[in-house]
Amino acid sequence: MQPYDQKKVGLIAGAVLVLAIVIVAFVGMANKAKAQAGCGFGAQTGFVADTNALAGGSVFCDAKSGIFVVGVFADYNWALSDLSKAGLDKELALGGRAGIMVNPSTTVGGLLAWSQLSGGGDHIDGYKYGPYLQFKFSDAPGLYGGVDITRNDYDGDKTYQVMLRAMYKFEPKQTPLIAPYLDNDASVPAPKQTGVKTRN
Repeated sequence: MQPYDQKKVGLIAGAVLVLAIVIVAFVGMANKAKAQAGCGFGAQTGFVADTNALAGGSVFCDAKSGIFVVGVFADYNWALSDLSKAGLDKELALGGRAGIMVNPSTTVGGLLAWSQLSGGGDHIDGYKYGPYLQFKFSDAPGLYGGVDITRNDYDGDKTYQVMLRAMYKFEPKQTPLIAPYLDNDASVPAPKQTGVKTRN
C-alpha cells in the first residue's frame, strides 16, 4: 500500500469517532428510541488510510439483553482504486461486535472481523478490529446510522479504515415468545382479570 502518516490518520479517525459520539449523545437525550435488536441490511462508504475510497453493502443480526448488544455482520466493499500493490480492489469481512447502550438510542462498542482483499484472481487474508458506534433515528422505525474505525492487518501490512453506515433493521415484534430472547426491554402483557371472585 502507499505510505501514509499513521499518527495523522489515527488522530483524524479518533476525532471523527469522538465527534459522532458527542452529536449522537445529545440527540439521544431528546428521543426515547430503544430497539437495537434485529436483523437487517445496510450501505456504507468510507476510506482507507492511503485515501482510497470504498463503498459497499452489509447484512447483520443483533441481539440485546438489558443495555448489552451483541451481533454478527458481513461486509462487502468495492474500491475506486486498488487496495494494494497487487491490484486487489474488493474487500470481504465477516465478524462480530459487542457494545453497550450509552443512551436510549446509541450503542458504543468494539468489533473484530476476518477480512479478505481480492482481485485479479488473487487474494490476501487478514483481520480488522476497532471501535464502532450505532444509533437509531427516533422518528424513523428501523432506520439506523453508524460509524466504525478499524485497524486492518494483512500479512503485517497495517492500515486504518473509516466507514460511515446507513442501515435498516427489522426489529423484533413485542411478543411473549420471541421478544424476551431478542430484547429484554420488550414487555410481556399482564394476564387479564377473569372477574371470578373467591369466597372468604
